[in-house]
Amino acid sequence: MKTADVLPRMYEDLANYFARQGEPQRRDQCLVLAADAALRNGQPEEAERLRKRLLLTNPQHFLQPYASMAEAMLASDVYDFVLELRQLWPPETLAQLLNRPPGANKPEPPAPKPNAAPPGEPVTSANSWLALVLFGLGLVIAGGFLFAALGWPMVE
Repeated sequence: MKTADVLPRMYEDLANYFARQGEPQRRDQCLVLAADAALRNGQPEEAERLRKRLLLTNPQHFLQPYASMAEAMLASDVYDFVLELRQLWPPETLAQLLNRPPGANKPEPPAPKPNAAPPGEPVTSANSWLALVLFGLGLVIAGGFLFAALGWPMVE
C-alpha cells in the first residue's frame, strides 16, 4: 500500500490522539491535513467527511464558509494555510508520532508525554528555591498550629 493511500488515515489517527489529549488546535490541523490528503488522493467523499467532522467539533473553523474541501482549496488563504501545515506535519514526522513507518497498516498509540513542568514554564533554580521556601513556611505555620493546639495547654 502506498503512503498516499494511508496518509489520510494516519492524519485522522493523529487527530484522534490530539482530541483525546485535549489539544483542539492540533486536532483541527490534522483533520485539515487528512481532508487535504484524501482530496489529493482522489477521494473527495472522504475529504468531505473529514471536513464535516472538523466542523462538528469546531463550527467556527475557517473552512465553514465553503461548500466542500475542494472548493476551500481553491481559496488562496486556505491553500496557503494547508501548505504551511504540510511543512509543519510532513509524513515522516507523522509516522514517527504514530510509531509506525509510512505504509504500515495498524498504528501503535503514541507514547504519553511525561508529566513534567507545564509547557512554557521552564524549571529553574529560582522556581525550585521558591517552592522550597514556601514548603518551609507551610511547615512552620503547621507546626505553630500544632503547638497551639497540643503544646500550649502543657506550658500553663
